[in-house]
Amino acid sequence: MMDNVSLIRNISTVAEIVTNIETVILHDLLLDTEGWNVMAEAFAKPEKTLRRLKLFQILGVSTDNAAMIGKCLKDTPDVLLRSSGKLGIT
Repeated sequence: MMDNVSLIRNISTVAEIVTNIETVILHDLLLDTEGWNVMAEAFAKPEKTLRRLKLFQILGVSTDNAAMIGKCLKDTPDVLLRSSGKLGIT
């Protein structure tokens, strides 16, 4: 079992990797509000390389994390979002 500090550190590492690549494709992404907050902070950095983000199914969308997800999408110039599941707010 992973503690929360390790989990956030891992999300921070993934966020750093994702934002340092020009085109990223992510499948079945599931993060809690704190995880999305970490991603949003990384996506907002002006020195990031990320230009194209392709998301195939964001899981666990809630009223708590929808704003952070939107910030990640807003801070990326070219976004493709596809979902084979339901994106309804829970």
